[in-house]
This record gives sequence, C-alpha cells and structure tokens, in this order.
Amino acid sequence: MEFLASGKLKDRKLAKGVFKALDTNGDGELVIPEYLRVWGKWARHWLLDAYLSDSGITMKSIQSLFFIFILSSFTSGCVGVFSWDKAKNVKTVKLDPIDDFMGCWYVISAIPNSIEEGAEDSIECYKLCSDGSIETRFKFYRDGKYKELKMNARVRLDKNPDGGVWGMKFRWKNLLPLPQMAYFILKFDKIYDEKNQQNVKVAVIGGPTEKTLWIMASEPQISETLLNNLKLVASSYYDVEALKMVPQIRNLKE
Repeated sequence: MEFLASGKLKDRKLAKGVFKALDTNGDGELVIPEYLRVWGKWARHWLLDAYLSDSGITMKSIQSLFFIFILSSFTSGCVGVFSWDKAKNVKTVKLDPIDDFMGCWYVISAIPNSIEEGAEDSIECYKLCSDGSIETRFKFYRDGKYKELKMNARVRLDKNPDGGVWGMKFRWKNLLPLPQMAYFILKFDKIYDEKNQQNVKVAVIGGPTEKTLWIMASEPQISETLLNNLKLVASSYYDVEALKMVPQIRNLKE
C-alpha cells in the first residue's frame, strides 16, 4: 500500500483505517475522484484534524499522502480523472470563432463533485486572453457564503482541431498543481425555449469520466423540455441520471 511505502504511516492497522475511510464504495481500490470527494469534505468542513486526532495523523501528513497517491496513480496509469481517453470517442462541437463561447454561463444542472456538492447560484465565466489561454472563474454560494474558484483553460487543438476540446488546469486546495483535466463541449447553440418564450444559449460540457457533466445556459432557468433534450446529447457518454439541479434562487431575483 502506498500509505505504508511513503513512510508517513508506519502502523499497518492505522494505514488500513485511513484506506477504509477513503474507499467509499468498499471495492478495495482508490481512484482519484473517490479520494478527492472524501478529502474535499474533510477540508471543507475542517473536520480532518478532529477525525484523525486520536490516531496522531496531522493535516500535513494527509497532504503528503495525497501527493504520493497522485504520483503513484500516474505511474500505474489509473488516474481516470486526468485521462484523455474520451477524446477518442466523444463527439464535440466546432467552435468558430471561440469568442462566441466566452462570457458567463448559469449552471443549470451538474453531476456534483466535492467542490460543487451543496452549491447554489453557480456561474462559470470564460475570458479569452491575449496568449490564447482562457481565464475561467467558477462562482457559487454554499452554506450562504460566496465562493470563487479560478482556473485556466486552453483549447487542445492537438486533440481536436475544431476547438471543442479544452484542457482545464487548477490547483487543489493550493497544495500542488494538477495536470490538465479534459473538458469536452458536446453542445453549444442558441435555441428558442418555447415554454419560456425566449431565445437562450445552451451548452453541454462533459469531463474525463462518466461522472463529470454540466448543463449550462445564458439564462438562470430553462424549461424541463429543453433540459431533457440537452440530457440526450450527453446520454451516450455520461451518467445523465446522476445529474442534479443547481438552485439559481439569487440569480432569478436579479
């Protein structure tokens, strides 16, 4: 086990306990999304020190283990969340020009990761910079508090010359830089939403695993009919049944 090999945990029983806490589905294997989900909850609620205080494990030790786990996963080729395998199979749109996609989008529905769990009024904004990078800001509320996450993306023309494949890069809890995460733009269009009687820009964006999916729009609310049609776009590649609606209460009041 990487935990023992790292030297950060010398007690086999203790290492097994940490592994069990991280192995949420009990299949005996740890993958990055699973690790991030548990780690995110611990860090977000500041429970980690209390959770492990009796065992003598510190936050610093867990951060070191996180880094070791990332590296060991790379060497074994099992880091699905940083995989580009879907680029071979997922059909993406042609963005020409890419400027049309820039601006702010309301997140209508998403498969929530550890950062997005419990998020409200989520908005993702894109700004094309002079060096070709895309400044990305994810803004949301959780527990009544405003949060913002800054990222940086680049169009991966080497993966698809049409511009619908991006690489998104961010830092996890300011601990270490992570590789680019694949973003696939499955749908980008301006559609007339009959029920709401308005034109609305819509986008469907998928990530590197079947559990990474976002449906966004230029308006904070779209009809159920339109939402279901957008789900169909992603249904061949992603677990659309896992999508959850993102409340846009504050934005609807504006």
